[in-house]
Amino acid sequence: FLGSAIPNVCGHAEAGGIPFCNSPFIDTLGWPLIILGQSLAIAAIILVFANARAWHAWVRFSIWFVPISALVIISVFPVPFVPGFELSRANATYLFGNLYAIITALIVGISWIRIWFKRRSLL
Repeated sequence: FLGSAIPNVCGHAEAGGIPFCNSPFIDTLGWPLIILGQSLAIAAIILVFANARAWHAWVRFSIWFVPISALVIISVFPVPFVPGFELSRANATYLFGNLYAIITALIVGISWIRIWFKRRSLL
C-alpha cells in the first residue's frame, strides 16, 4: 500500500531510501495479540489431554481469569518497573499468558492424578 492512493494504517517510514511499514499498532496491539495467540495455542495443546472434569474446571477458571487479566493488562500497564525500564502491555500479556498456560497444565495434571489415585484405591 505504500505510495498508493489506498489509505493505510502503516504509516510511511524510510530506512536507507527503502520504504517500510511503521505501524503505530504493532507495539500497542500487534505484539500482545501475537503473544496471546501463542499462549492460547499452548493451552489448547494441554487441553487435548483433559478429561471432562478437568475441562469443566478449566472453563470455570477461564471465565474468571481471562476477563480479569485483560482488564489488568489494559488498565494498569505499561508501568515503570525499574528506572529506565517499562513493563509494557506485551510483556504483561506474556506474563499472564504463561501463567494461564501453567494453571491450565496444573488443572489437567491434578485431574489426571485424582483419577489415578481413585483407580488405585479401587484395586
